[in-house]
Order: sequence, then C-alpha cells, then structure tokens
Amino acid sequence: MKRILLIGRIGEITRSINDGLCDEFQVQLCSEQVDLISSMFRAVSPSLMIYCQIGVPETDIAFFLWAKQYRPYIPVVVISTPDKWPDIAKQCDTPQFTKLLRPVTIRTIAETCHDILDTRRGDREEETEADFDETAAGLLNFDKKERVRIMIVDDSPLFLRNIKAMLEDYYEIILANSGEKALSQMKAKKPDLILMDYEMGGMSGKDTFEAMLSDEELKEIPVIFLTSVSKMDRVFDVLEKNPSGYVLKPVDRKYLLEEIRRVTEYV
Repeated sequence: MKRILLIGRIGEITRSINDGLCDEFQVQLCSEQVDLISSMFRAVSPSLMIYCQIGVPETDIAFFLWAKQYRPYIPVVVISTPDKWPDIAKQCDTPQFTKLLRPVTIRTIAETCHDILDTRRGDREEETEADFDETAAGLLNFDKKERVRIMIVDDSPLFLRNIKAMLEDYYEIILANSGEKALSQMKAKKPDLILMDYEMGGMSGKDTFEAMLSDEELKEIPVIFLTSVSKMDRVFDVLEKNPSGYVLKPVDRKYLLEEIRRVTEYV
C-alpha cells in the first residue's frame, strides 16, 4: 500500500480526505508548517504528497519552495480553489505538481493519486497475504542467532501479543510493557530496533525516546513509533528528533514488515 503525506490545516476537510483515501493508501495527516512537514516526511517516507490549500488562512509558499528544492522527485497533488490558486500557481510550475480545483470529489483525488503512482485500481495486481509471506520468509529466513532482534514496547498486553504474533516468524522478539522496563532491558538485550507506543501510562514513548537519546549506549538504536492518527499532533515535537519511522494504529501487518525491513536493511 503506497504511503501519502496529506498536508493542510487539520480540520473537517483534511480528515474527510484522509478517511476517503485510507482504504487505498497509507495516509498520514500533517499540518502545514514546513519544519513539521520535513520531520514527518523523514518518518513516513511517502511516495506522494497532497497539499490541501483549503482552510489555510494565509498563502505560504514555503512548502512549495521546500518541495522543489529538497524533494523534487516526490509528486505533489495540490488541492485549491479558483480564487486561491493564482497565489501559488507560479510555485507549481513544474511537472512535480498536479492541480485539483474545488469542487473535487474524494474519488477524483484517489484516481489522480493512482494515476500518478501507476496504481490504478482496475489495473494494479494486489499482492496476496500468502505471496507476501513467501517473499518475507525468503528474505528473512535465516538462523535464529542471526535474526534481527526487535523490542516491542507497549502498555497493552493484548497489543504486545498481537504484534509479537505478526513478527515472531521472522525476528527475535523482546517484550516490555513500560518505558521503564524497556530502558532497564536495552543494554543487556541489545535490540537492533525498537517498536514503541508513543503514549503509555507512566513513562511515555516520548520520555523513553528522549532518555535513549541522552544515553551514549542507546541513542543509536532505531525507534519506530506506533500511534494513532487522532494523536498525530502530539508527536510533532518527537518527530523533530528524527525517529526512524512512524506506523499508525491499528497496525497493518504488511506495512509494518515493510517498515522494519527498510529500517533494518543495514543492521
């Protein structure tokens, strides 16, 4: 499932776009501040960005300058209105940008994204779960002593069991039900990657991550945060510290495995 970074003023319109696309794409909402977009981009690694100008009170060309200078290879779909489009038209003068003017349907937005990403609904071949498992097993089928070691940190016993079941065929798994316990085990267990809930009782994922960054032995361990869309505004300050990834709950197994492979490729 392709990843899209949906940028704009967080509100009814962007949430409607998110809800309309989430069955076909992995969508992450992000507000329009460029520093937050840059941090979220590094965490999500999207294939496409959507910039929704509707609801943004003032014209700000900073995003377009950033996209052209630092991410020229990433296509951008700009959703605007006839009266606001002239304010940004000069900044969207390369093939990187595709214009959609309101009124526009969610279906049109989705089909535009499919066309750009060459994943048109009627033409693309869906990978079955069995096919993916075979591919993953082929890439990750090595002796247990050589397996990447992953620590899963979450205060929900049910969530820990579910994620463990998703990954244990391919990775060595360590479980910790709190940030405190995770920190106490990290130096001894030496995980190659940490999957961590952002919001936990007691020591939160944010606090645990910051404690890791201040420890010379732990600061290089990659961390992928696990959290929900509704809490995305609370992780912006952490994203500025450059975690290795960000996966939305409920967790899609295929997407999680892809993210883990991406992060641990050079472990």
